[in-house]
Amino acid sequence: MTSAKVSINNVQIATCRVGSIKFDDLVGPRRYKDMAYWRQRGMFVARVITGRSYPQIGRAFGDRDHTTALFATRKMAVRCMFNEDAAREVTLIARYAQELADEQEAVRLARLAKMAAAQANPAKVNPDALRSESELVAWNGIGGVAA
Repeated sequence: MTSAKVSINNVQIATCRVGSIKFDDLVGPRRYKDMAYWRQRGMFVARVITGRSYPQIGRAFGDRDHTTALFATRKMAVRCMFNEDAAREVTLIARYAQELADEQEAVRLARLAKMAAAQANPAKVNPDALRSESELVAWNGIGGVAA
């Protein structure tokens, strides 16, 4: 199985996990040294793994300017070359973000398989057992297969 595509949100969640911080603090307006430290790591990983643009990363991390994301990326690239702890943290964030993306993809594929089975043989499937409203809509044949 190929690796799932990592989103900026996956990186943010992974950054919160590694840094033991709250999501609202990561994307919030505060500029405390500790928050800026983790925000920079998150922005760096988001740029490297997702390849998203600096404006997209800046918006995702609390509606910050693209130059903030650019500065964070450059600063972390240099810091990771000379600081083993920073490099280890960035690697851990990247690994957790990929694991999260892979889990989300596995859940999505399992739901699609369940919906396909339900559509193939609707008499054997209990509609109450389907998890979400979009799955129920797809099961009823209104609107096709939900993503």
